[in-house]
Amino acid sequence: MTRNLFIIICLVLFFGCSEKKNNNPNGKTVFRYNEASGITSLDPAFAKGQADIWACNQLFNGLVQMNDELEVIPCVAKSWKISDDGITYTFYLRDDVFFHTDESFENNKTRKVIANDFVFSFNRILDPKVASPGSWVFNNVALD
Repeated sequence: MTRNLFIIICLVLFFGCSEKKNNNPNGKTVFRYNEASGITSLDPAFAKGQADIWACNQLFNGLVQMNDELEVIPCVAKSWKISDDGITYTFYLRDDVFFHTDESFENNKTRKVIANDFVFSFNRILDPKVASPGSWVFNNVALD
């Protein structure tokens, strides 16, 4: 009896831990994310609910992020400086951060993330034609 149980456990572990083949017919990798609440958008500009925010945090990087102690730590920004009056924040970007390969880039290549990418994202949130629900965050912010 013990031997049969041992064999069954070994078979379950062997087949349960085997590498799964990519069954996607177009050969692309599939990102699977289990969220019971339902995700309404993977666009960070429209991520207003907790489920959306958690999913977007798995896909996108910001200038900074929070660690487990809720301290602000660098992410795409390697460092930053805050003016003495607390009004101007200057971010210094890492030079080793790139977008994924995509057809929107010349020759389906990738490119380095630059400061204008963040300016574009902030301006997109502020654009009244986009009507991002998070635009209120920038009510008292001037982007240069």
